[in-house]
Order: sequence, then structure tokens, then C-alpha cells
Amino acid sequence: MTNLVAPLLLEIGCEELPAGPLPRMAEAFAAGLESCLSQAGLLADDYQRQIFFTPRRIAVHFTAVAAQQAEQHIEKRGPAVNVAFDSEGRPTPAALGFARSVKADIADLQRFKTDQGEWLFYILQQPGEALASVLQMQLGDILNKLPMPKTMRWGAGSQRFLRPVHWLVAMHGSSVLPLSVFDLQAADRTRGHRVQAAGEVLLRDADDYQEQLKNASVIADFSSRQQRIIDQVQDLAKQAGRYAPTQPELCAEVANLVEWPVAVLCSFDESFLDVPAEALTLSMKIHQKFFPLYSDAEHTRLDHHFIAVANLDSTDPAQVKAGFERVIRPRLADAKFFWDQDRKHLLAAFAERLESVAFQQDLGTLADKTRRTQLLAAKIADHLDIDPTLVVQAADLSLCDLMTDMVGEFPELQGIMGRYYALESNEDPAVAAAIEEHYQPIGSGQPIAASRTGQILAIAERTDRLLGIFAAGKKPTGNKDPFALRRAALGLIRTLIEGRLELPLDWLVAHSAEVLASQIQVSEATKADVIQFIYDRLSGYLPVDIQVYRSVSAKAITNLVDFSARAAAVQAFSERPEAASLAAANKRASNLLRQNPLPEGVTINADILDISEEKQLFDEISSISGTVEKAMQQRDYPAALATLATLQQPVDRFLEDVMVMVDQQDIRNNRLALLAELQSLCCQVADIAELDV
Repeated sequence: MTNLVAPLLLEIGCEELPAGPLPRMAEAFAAGLESCLSQAGLLADDYQRQIFFTPRRIAVHFTAVAAQQAEQHIEKRGPAVNVAFDSEGRPTPAALGFARSVKADIADLQRFKTDQGEWLFYILQQPGEALASVLQMQLGDILNKLPMPKTMRWGAGSQRFLRPVHWLVAMHGSSVLPLSVFDLQAADRTRGHRVQAAGEVLLRDADDYQEQLKNASVIADFSSRQQRIIDQVQDLAKQAGRYAPTQPELCAEVANLVEWPVAVLCSFDESFLDVPAEALTLSMKIHQKFFPLYSDAEHTRLDHHFIAVANLDSTDPAQVKAGFERVIRPRLADAKFFWDQDRKHLLAAFAERLESVAFQQDLGTLADKTRRTQLLAAKIADHLDIDPTLVVQAADLSLCDLMTDMVGEFPELQGIMGRYYALESNEDPAVAAAIEEHYQPIGSGQPIAASRTGQILAIAERTDRLLGIFAAGKKPTGNKDPFALRRAALGLIRTLIEGRLELPLDWLVAHSAEVLASQIQVSEATKADVIQFIYDRLSGYLPVDIQVYRSVSAKAITNLVDFSARAAAVQAFSERPEAASLAAANKRASNLLRQNPLPEGVTINADILDISEEKQLFDEISSISGTVEKAMQQRDYPAALATLATLQQPVDRFLEDVMVMVDQQDIRNNRLALLAELQSLCCQVADIAELDV
């Protein structure tokens, strides 16, 4: 009988699932099924997999799955022949026992020879498991392992899931697989849209899924729903003469809240536009999942129109529109109330409340952290020859907005509201900007602080946090990083390098330790740990090969601007044909000098250079030393390395034709001194030997 290969569809139908964990659950469900089918040998070589999920279902479709495993041939090894038969060739109890275990006659047993002797064996022919049996054994376990934040029970059953499960579809081709889970029997019936197509939807076969659901007002494919939302939002905005920014995260979340998205153009009272736009848009997006619109293509002027996404084609669109407008009104009113209440006080008035909010047990309150940041920021400004007045004022106000009603309701607005409230308090615009900027960069690909004041404040805050938390014994372990120190280190690195701030890490850490001393002592080991922690993040940030990073690290450069410039130059140099040869030569020189240390005071004596290759190398080194030195003084690392590249041929000839470790001590030391001079010159920018891998 032919082993049928056909499409496979499995669907778990539920009450509304939360949008957040839904994509991860669907991916894990598909991966679990795929692993199960693959291990069982049921997937065809050219199979494809497609995942479907909506608020009411998770489903997976495989294009080519076998109905049954292939027949299995299992080799069973028995006793050695000399043990299985006595001297007269009669089977012993060992042979008889083995025959019984495989349910065969003695005559059916076979023999095979190895270096250790001859053995009995038997090949068991075992029919493959049916697809339904394989799935039934593992389906429950696959579902139990899905990444669900919290599970629940329902009815009289004991099984748990994120939401109650109400139907199960399992089809192989046009056949229903006899599976059961959650006290449900698999069927060929899914369910349509809860309102527009309530009831069961009959599936003809596994490939019928998407089409039949679409006919029942359900778009099962996430990407299709998301694109429909994007297209509808853009079309409605254009019709209204407004502009909608691309918001992929919001589109994705809304797509996981609806099965049949229908965009609706709505509006709110224009008086709410007096509230900062960030507060209004955050309220729309976070609380209501609405799309804000703008009056200009640059998205700088928020409009009083917005777009909501319904989950059906309503017969009364005006009522749907009115409903959306009704639910947004109290949210915007709350934002306006917070804005009005907070502005009754100067921003500085909120500083007193920081005294009662703990930052960390050993590091005091947020007020203590503010004072430390202020002191360190002033030191940084002095080091950079910048007037510290604005920096100190910005540091003093940097955390005050955390105590406002607006940020209490919308923590995502920290810094942003600080800027608004600072301007309302008639603070210097540079101070207001720095309050917001010191949180930047807020994520990968996001810009660093634009102003020097904001950059200095960002560096001071991050350095204090890193060193303070390390000193308190709370450095990150594994995946746990409650104080976001990895992100802080990366933000510090980016601000220093992209801002081109000449602030050596050892200087920063040392001065931060001085500021922290009044609250916690920072050991030299802790300082070293923090610097290494930052370097670990630097290796992932710089776009260079690991051997390039190591070559620069060997120079112990703590100025990250300089480190970055050297790394970029060495990366470009490493791709030149001369690089490999010079790297190998430097590694050989390093090994010779390590094994044969040069006596103190020994330098090159040009008078005893008697071989043309060593004379040429000496001449070349002497010729380019001044050029390299000048390039190093100007930090023109590409020029320095390009000059060093001219040494390739004389170095190669020297190492090929000159014996360094000769018996004559003066000649040997002279040649070692020449290698030491070569190594010193070649390692001006980085340890070139690290490029030899």
C-alpha cells in the first residue's frame, strides 16, 4: 500500500488570546510540530511550513507529510556464537533466550563477525507508526511547552492553556486525523468571525484553510492582516489630507487584536492639542491602539484626527466611529489634567520628592544619584574646557520629571516631559534639551544626545550607574540585568565615540569613584571590572573583525575615540596583501624576543650589520621611522600603516635569508635588536601580530 503524502493542518481554536505572546506561541507550536514530524521521518524532503495566528486561533500547515512512518529495520545483537552453542552445536539457554526475545526460531538467527569474534543477530521488521499516533503521543507535551505567561483551567478538565480551547482541527489531505486534546476531538470544522460569520466553517481539505476562513471574514495570515492595516491607514490619511507615519510595532500589535481589520477615520476636540503631542500620541497608541495623524509630511504637527481599526465591517459605521471617539476622550482628558496640574509648579519644585525615592539600597535615593551625576558632570565639563554652568543645572533637574503626574502615568515620557516642564519653568533651552537628551540613545539605531550638554550628562549618569551598581555587588549575571547596565555601557560607548569626546575610560571611572566615595568605596578590582565590562560591549559595537579588535586591545587604549580610529585603520590594513606577511613576521619576532630577551641597554650597531638583507631592513626602518612618528602624532593611522606596508619585502627577505640565533653573541643581539626595533615600529598603531590567525 502506498504511503500517502499530503498536506497537514492543525489548528487550536480559543477564546481571545492576548496580542503580546501570540506570535511567540504560534512560532513555538510550529517548531514543536516540525521537530516531532521530522524526528519521526514523516516530512517530505521538499515540504514547506506556514504559520497562522489570529486572536482566536493558532494553526500550522505543512505541504507534504507522510501518513505513516516507513517500515523500520532494527538490528538486535545476541550472544557470541561460542556462548550460544555448545561443543556439539546445540543452542544454549543464551541462544534460546535471545530467540524468544526477538520472537524468532533459532534457524532464523544470523551471524556476523568482528575483530572480537562472531555473534548472533536478528533484524526485526517493525511497521511504522501512523501519523495520528505520532502526533497524539506528543501534541499535549508540545502545547504544554508553549511560552505562555499564565495558564488557566476551564470546565471540568485538568489541562491548562492561556485561554479556554473550544475547537481542534487536524486534517491530513481531506481526512480528519483522530486526535484529541483538551477533551476535544479533532474535526474538519473551524470557526469564522465571531460576529460576521458566527458558527462552524467546513474545510474540504488541509489546503482549504485560508480561503474558507477568508470567506468567513477571517484573515488567518498575520502578514496579510498587517499589510491590510497599513494600506487602509495610509489610504484614509490621504483621503483626509493628513499624514500617517509608518508604525510597524503598532501595526503588528493591532494585527494581533483583530481577524478582519477595518480602518475608521475619527477625530477629537482640537483643544486637546494644547497638550504636548508626545503625551497625546502615547495615550492613543498605548491605551487605545489608535494611529495618530499629522498635518505635515514631516510629522511635526499633530492633527486632531486619528485612525482606529475595527474588527468588522459594520452596518452602521457612524456608530463605530462615535464609539472610538467616545473612548479616547477620557484618556486625552487625563493627559490634559496631568499637564495642567504639573505646570502649577516649577520643575525644580519636584526635586524634594526625589529624597524619598530609593535608587538602590547601597547608593541612596534618586536625590543622591542626582547629586553624584551633577558632580561628575561638572568634572567632565572642566576636563573638556566647557563652562559647567548649564551642565550642572541640567543634572540638577534631570530626574525631577519622574515625580510629575504625567510621567507617573506615562513612564515612557521621562525626559520628554522634563524638557517641556523646564521650558515652562523658563529654564535655558539648552538645559531643557539636555534633560531629554541624557536618556539617549534609547535603543539600537537611535541617535545619541545632539548637544554637548546632553552628551556630558548622558556620560555622567551612565558612568555613575555602572560603577555604583558594580560596587554594590549587583553586576549583571546571565540574562539578569535589572539596572540595564549592558545598555548603559553601550550608550556610554556610543556617546563617547560618536560624540568624539576625548574622555579616557580610566579617567572617567576614577573620578566617578571619587564622587561615589561618600556613599560606597570602590576597589581597584571593581574599577577594572567596569572597564572590562565596557570593553566587552565595545567588541560587539565596533564593525571590525575580532582579530582586529584584539590587535588594538593589546595597546591598552582607554580613549575610545582613539580606539575606534585605530580599529578602523587596522581593519582596512588587514585587507591589504602586505598585512598577513607583516603580521606573521611580527609574531615570529615576538616569539624570538620572548624566548631570548634582549639584554638591557643593547641597541642596533650599524657597523656590524654584514648581510645585505639585514642592512636593507635597517635602512628601510631608519627611512620610514620619522614618517610613521609624524603620522602617529597626527593620529593619521591609515598613513602610518600604509608606510609600514612598504616593509613587507625587506622583512620577508630578512626572515628568509638571515639566521638570527647565530653563535656570535654580539651579532645575535644586534639582530634581535633589529627585530625589536621592527616590532616597536609595527606596533605603533596596534599589535599587528594579532592579525596572524
